[in-house]
Amino acid sequence: MAGNGEWRTPEEIFAICSEAWGPIGLDAAASHDNFMGGQKFITAEEDGLRVDWGDRIGGLPKVTKWAAWVNPPFRNLIKWVEKSIREADAGLQVIMLLPNDTDTRWFRKLMSRSEMYITRGRIRFLDPEGRGRSHPRQGHIVSVLRPPVTGLIRPTGILGSIRASHKKKEVTTEALL
Repeated sequence: MAGNGEWRTPEEIFAICSEAWGPIGLDAAASHDNFMGGQKFITAEEDGLRVDWGDRIGGLPKVTKWAAWVNPPFRNLIKWVEKSIREADAGLQVIMLLPNDTDTRWFRKLMSRSEMYITRGRIRFLDPEGRGRSHPRQGHIVSVLRPPVTGLIRPTGILGSIRASHKKKEVTTEALL
């Protein structure tokens, strides 16, 4: 995906994340032509690293707790991870889609703070015309950052997997045994 920040997450990946941890009311790393969820989004021009995500979601109906979706540009990910942790600490559930780079500082930081789900197979992100990338370089993870609850210790680390097949409509989570 080098050179193009406009690759779109396949709908089936977003759908399982929304069903498992949603509803998702904000795409925090989007563009006017490429956003997930159909609610609210933050563009690169607005800079999702500087905008308060909770304030942006604040205008949505208060019927439920909304989550933020973050599939950031895959450069300088430590800033997106740190921002997502701050937003979760402030009360917002954050769902991140990231490369499976286990030897990075940002990955270790997430490993001790979030639920993580690895992809089985590689996600074929879609180009602006809707065509899938033919040869993804690596697998991915979904990281779920939840707001802290006094007296509760949440499980962290790799808890399961998500099928990443772009060919099948079915996307499931299964525990790793």
